Amino acid sequence: MRSGRLLPTLVLVHAIRWILRRWHMANDLEWPWWMALGIATCALTTTVAVIVQRDALVPPGWQALVGLVILSPWIVEHAVGWKIPRLLFGAIVIAGVAILLTSPTETDIAPFILIVLVAEIAGTGSVWSSIPVALAAVATLVGFDIYGDFKGSLYWWLGIAIIWDGGFAMQWQQRLLVRTREAQASRVAKAATDERQRIAREIHDVIAHSLSVTMLHLTAARHSLATDKDVNEAVDALEDAERVGRQAMSDIRRTVGLLESADGTTSPMPSIDDIGALVDDVRAAGGSIRFDLRGDADSVTPAVGLDVYRIMQESLANAVKHAPGAEVDAVLDLSGDPVRLTVCNTVARGRGVTLLGPDGNGGSGLRGMRQRVELLGGSFDAGPDDSGWHVTVKLPASHEILEDQGGNGRRCPARPARR
Repeated sequence: MRSGRLLPTLVLVHAIRWILRRWHMANDLEWPWWMALGIATCALTTTVAVIVQRDALVPPGWQALVGLVILSPWIVEHAVGWKIPRLLFGAIVIAGVAILLTSPTETDIAPFILIVLVAEIAGTGSVWSSIPVALAAVATLVGFDIYGDFKGSLYWWLGIAIIWDGGFAMQWQQRLLVRTREAQASRVAKAATDERQRIAREIHDVIAHSLSVTMLHLTAARHSLATDKDVNEAVDALEDAERVGRQAMSDIRRTVGLLESADGTTSPMPSIDDIGALVDDVRAAGGSIRFDLRGDADSVTPAVGLDVYRIMQESLANAVKHAPGAEVDAVLDLSGDPVRLTVCNTVARGRGVTLLGPDGNGGSGLRGMRQRVELLGGSFDAGPDDSGWHVTVKLPASHEILEDQGGNGRRCPARPARR
């Protein structure tokens, strides 16, 4: 008994799911499943009731064949999955109802089929197809009321007008929902792209600086072993290179951890307070750097502090890479608004300035620095000057957009004589 009941139930469930999938294929809007099932059920039950009113169900009469024709558009769309043009859909159903109204019954409910039809077309078709179908349905009822035996068309066409308005309103709301979802998906995709670009800039800055400093240490170790045979000095240089490499790996893990942290608990990002350690690393590798910090580091926001650190990191990496042995002067002025950072280096002997790329805008490092500054509303300038190469940055401490100040501060201040 149980298996005998279970099989028809499973067949019915799978049939309903199949019809719903086909219904979604036939409609470009994501209507709720219960709406698809409701309209199909209303069309079926109403048509069967109309045939029963005419005593044509058992045994089947010609009205039953007309009822099958009326249901054929729903059967084709919901079961087969073919999209029928809305005007053709309406013409088939209205023609079938008109045939049934040639032999009306008392309290005939055949016009209710037209109400279901208008609800279907208004909800799934365009205005230019739903309005003609609604008008044709009203004209059919009025025509049979005037020239036939059917009476009471006024109440039915008022119902048609109300159901058309409701169906059109629901379709409008559904289309707004679809556009809202698309806009939200677009915003999410853009936010993900921006985050990937930010992570890429962070990793680039970490790797570029760390490799440059590491190469300096390795060069010093090789020089010590090749010339002075000083193993202790070479070991010290290698230990420094190992320390910088481990720190770089830690920074990379911390940056990548921003992508996979579920609770948002990550290590703090670098700030202005960490620039001193950055300068010390380059000095320990043999770089000649003079760094002057003016003002209070607490006067700037964390975002500005992170960008200043990364720009300083990239500038020192570029100086070490493209001008090894050159003197570097860096001045960070936090005493005013905007915040100013100037990093200048001389050109190494026998080498020219090679930081600019073929387009004159520099490589990915310069582009990354420029993007960082522009995102915070600041100004960025980098290029050769009388004494070598300079990087000049102005960032608003309060995130306000800076006005163009005519490139003031582009050239490095005069370097005092070194003692």
